[in-house]
Amino acid sequence: MNKTNILVKFIITGDHFPIDEITEKLKVQPKAFFLKGQKGKYVERKETSWYISTEYEESLDINDQLKKIIDLLINQRNQLVDLKIKYQLGYLFSIVINIKENQAPAVYLEQDVIEFANYIKAEFDIDLYIS
Repeated sequence: MNKTNILVKFIITGDHFPIDEITEKLKVQPKAFFLKGQKGKYVERKETSWYISTEYEESLDINDQLKKIIDLLINQRNQLVDLKIKYQLGYLFSIVINIKENQAPAVYLEQDVIEFANYIKAEFDIDLYIS
């Protein structure tokens, strides 16, 4: 991709929680999940995690990708709150921006994105890569 592109992940983390229950309650198949203690090539997982994501997409507005993720979860917002309490989960929107040819995207959060994140008590992480 020669143009600026963006990927957004919604990541659920916690000490131990049932992956199948999360998938069933949210009615979304995860892109991937990892179990606490699972050994990878370089690290051992310190927590259990489950995530969904967009693909890298040419974009100049992070809200386009955020809304794709939120659209998958909006009808399960009450389940997200219940699961968060039941399993002491953390929610994170991870935004990865690859800036190409000085085409910086708009980096702001629209009101509906803020309201949804606040409702489920999610955090945001933004990574910028410039090439």
